[in-house]
Amino acid sequence: GLAGKHLSRRAPVLFASHSGMWIECLTRFVEEDLARLAERGLEVVELETKRVCRLPLGEGIELEVRGRLDRIARSTDECLVGDYKTSKEFARGASVTEMLRGRALQVPLYSFMEDRAGVELLQVRSAPRFLEQETVREMRFDGFPAGTEAGFTETLRVLAQLARAGLYLLRPSEQC
Repeated sequence: GLAGKHLSRRAPVLFASHSGMWIECLTRFVEEDLARLAERGLEVVELETKRVCRLPLGEGIELEVRGRLDRIARSTDECLVGDYKTSKEFARGASVTEMLRGRALQVPLYSFMEDRAGVELLQVRSAPRFLEQETVREMRFDGFPAGTEAGFTETLRVLAQLARAGLYLLRPSEQC
């Protein structure tokens, strides 16, 4: 991006070193991810897939949701959406409490877009190989605990009503 272009001009040696480290980490990440999926009998069937769906929220309210799913893997009895993250605070996205409060909507919406599929958040970290750190951390969302999905639907309904009234700014993005 723009920052990389600027850094490559201002500090070419640092940029080359850092980008090389990221390429190595991303290569390891992909190898580890594919091996993990294969162990579980899952096969990657789609990458960077755009989805649009309409969610009925009750009380005559529907919400159109658009998203781009990083990876979809399937087996004969499972569908798993993979969401790649580079943020250190990626765990918040899998917190049911944060989902019910309306602060973490992306993961459950991805699940709804794929017929209630499981969603795993995969943190990609850049660390040189000599540090021997794992390059992947994962968290998984397999749906809401019994009795709480209705609370999430209510949260979405209230946010949609507030957005229609101009009191809540929805921040559309390519992700979700």
